[in-house]
Amino acid sequence: MRNVRWLHVSDIHMNKRGVDNHRMRQKLLEYLNSGNMKFDYIFLTGDLRYAPEGDFDENTAAYLKELCATAGVELCNLFIVPGNHDIERDHALRCKAAKSLFENEKKYDSKVGVIHESILADLKAGREQFLAIIREIYADYPDRIAYYESKELLHFCVETEAFNVVHIDSTISYTKERQREFVLGTEQVMKALEQANPRKTTILLTHYSSDFLTRSEQKVLQNLLMDYHAQLWIAGHEHDDLLRKQRDYFYEFQCGNLIYEGADTRSCIAVGEYDTATRKGSVQLHYWDSPNGWALYPFASNQENPSVYKFELMDNAAITEHVATVVQSEVFQRISEHECIFNIKDITEEKVRYLEEHGFLEVKKEMGARLTGDESKQDVIQMFLYEMTSSFNSGKRFECMPLFQNVVRDVFDCYIYLDAAFAPFMKARVTHFFYDIFDKFIIDNETLHIEVTTAEGKIAYITFSYNLSCYDTAEERLYHFNKIKCFISSKQVFIKMNNYEQYNLSYDTALPSDEWNQNVEKTDFWIEQMKAIVKIEEYFDIRFKLPVKASEDDYLTIAILNDSVEHKSVRILPELPMKSMGLRKQFHLEDDIYIDDGSYLPSLHLFGYDFYPTAQYLLKGDYYWNRKKKSWVAKNRREEGVPIWVAFALGCPAS
Repeated sequence: MRNVRWLHVSDIHMNKRGVDNHRMRQKLLEYLNSGNMKFDYIFLTGDLRYAPEGDFDENTAAYLKELCATAGVELCNLFIVPGNHDIERDHALRCKAAKSLFENEKKYDSKVGVIHESILADLKAGREQFLAIIREIYADYPDRIAYYESKELLHFCVETEAFNVVHIDSTISYTKERQREFVLGTEQVMKALEQANPRKTTILLTHYSSDFLTRSEQKVLQNLLMDYHAQLWIAGHEHDDLLRKQRDYFYEFQCGNLIYEGADTRSCIAVGEYDTATRKGSVQLHYWDSPNGWALYPFASNQENPSVYKFELMDNAAITEHVATVVQSEVFQRISEHECIFNIKDITEEKVRYLEEHGFLEVKKEMGARLTGDESKQDVIQMFLYEMTSSFNSGKRFECMPLFQNVVRDVFDCYIYLDAAFAPFMKARVTHFFYDIFDKFIIDNETLHIEVTTAEGKIAYITFSYNLSCYDTAEERLYHFNKIKCFISSKQVFIKMNNYEQYNLSYDTALPSDEWNQNVEKTDFWIEQMKAIVKIEEYFDIRFKLPVKASEDDYLTIAILNDSVEHKSVRILPELPMKSMGLRKQFHLEDDIYIDDGSYLPSLHLFGYDFYPTAQYLLKGDYYWNRKKKSWVAKNRREEGVPIWVAFALGCPAS
C-alpha cells in the first residue's frame, strides 16, 4: 500500500439533541457517498457522547459502522480513543488515582514515567459505557477489545498495512479539578511505541492535543517521538481545527466537532492523504455550512494552495541528523539554560521557598511595596511567580509589570491569529487582571507584549511593545523582528483564549497613536540593521555577541562594513579633473581600479572585533563629464564625486 487516505472525525457527541446535529451527521454520510469519497482508515479522537445529557446514544455503534461502510473502511481500520466526555469524571476510584499522580509520596515524575501498579487499574475505572460501545463495534475483533479492557495497559499500538497507530488515553489524569496540565505516563507511552514497526510511519492518536500536557511531560514525550521516529499526531477536543508543525519536528492535526455550537467553533472533518514511499502528504478540511450542507473548507493553510495543508516526514537518517543539529545549536542551549523554572499554574509554597533561596527574593520585596494586604496567600504567590518569570524571560530580571489593582484572576495560554489566516500566528501567555467592570489582559511571549483593557467586554485601551535585548545574536533578533513586522503589517488581530473563549479579543492591528507609528518605523530600521549585521557575520565567518544597546559609532560602523561587504561605495573622493572631456560625455568603467592598500585609513571596531582596511579601489560603473568643474564624476549619484570601495580584513578579537 503506497498511497493511503484517512478520514479524521472527532467529538461527535452522538447523544446531544438538536436538529442541526442530526442533519450534520446524516448529511455527512450523503456527502461522502455523493462524492465517492473512499478511505483506508478512519480516526475518531474521542467524545462519542455528550456527558451533560447522560448515557451514550444507543445508535452510536450503528452510526459508526454505517460511516465505515459509506467510506469503504473495514471496521478493523476504525481507530478510537476515549475523550473526557466518554468517562465518568466523578468516579471515586479514578479521581483518587488521578489525584495521587500529583500529590502523594509516590508523585509522578515525567522523566521516570512510572505509574505505580496500585493505581494503574483505577485510572481506567468509570468507562463501562464506553467499553460497551467498543465491544459492539469490534465484536468480530476480540484482540482489539482486549486492549481497551486491559487493566495493565493505558496505551497500545495496532500495526496496519501502512501505519503503526498508537492509541494514547489522554484522559487518565483528567478530573473535575484538573482539566489541563495532564500526564500520560511516559513509561506506558514508551511501551506502546516499542511495539511499533520501525519500517512504518507511526501515528499518535489522542483526544487532547500536546498543549494540554504539563511542560515536563511535553519534553519527555518529544524525546520519545524522536527516539521512535513518530511524526504524526492526530487529536480533537477543542471543537476547532488546527493543522501545524510542532517543535520543528512532528505534525499535529486537530479537527472540529460534529455538533452545532455557534460561531466560535468549526464543525468539520479532516481528510488526509499520504504517500508511504515519498513520505509526503496533505490534509484538507470539509466543514458544515448550515443550511447548505458539507463543503470543502478553502482556508485550511497559509501555504500556496490555502485549501490544502502539505507536509513531509523525515526518514530516519534525516531525523537523526536533525536532532543532532538542534541539540548542538547555541539557541537550543540558551533556551535550555534559561527556560522558565516553574509552571505558573502549579503553585506551591515549596517552590516559593526554592526561588527565595536561589536569589529571587528581591522580586518579592519589590512586589511587597504594592500589595494592599487584602490578597490571599495564594494570590500573592501567583503574582510573585508571574512577575518573576515575566521579568526573567524579558531579560529584565527584576523589572515587574504594574499590577491591575493587584488582583490576578487567571493565567492561561492563547493563540494569536492575523487577518483571515487559518493557522495561528503565534502562541502567547495571558495574565488576566480585573477590577469592577474593567478587565486587563497582559499577552506576552518572547516576541510581543500586548496589553488590552476592556470595560464591560468592550475594548477601551490597547498598548503594544517589544524588547528583544535579551537575545544577543543578530540571527535571533532578526527572527523576532520579522515576526513583529508580520504582526504590524496585518490588518486585524484575533486572540483566542484557550479554555477561556468568553474573553476572546478581536481588533484592528494598527493603533491610532504616535507610539504605534514609531514602532512601525523602528521595526523597519531594526530589521535592516539585523540584516546588515548577519551579512557582515557571514562574510567574515564570525558571530557577534550583541550589546543591549548599540552606540552611534556602532551604527556607523555597521553601515560602512555592510557597504564594503556588498561591494558598494564606502568613501566619496573629489571629482577626477582632466584637461578636457575628449570625445565623450560619459563612459563606463568595466573593472575596479586598485588605488592603494588603504593603510592610512582608520581601523573599525564593532562588538568586540577589529576590522582594518587592506585595499581601496575606484569603483567600476558609469561616469559623466561635469562641464563646469571640468572633471569626471560618477553618474546618478546624489553626492557628486568618485565612489571608492574599501576592502576590510578581520583583526584579532579585542580583549
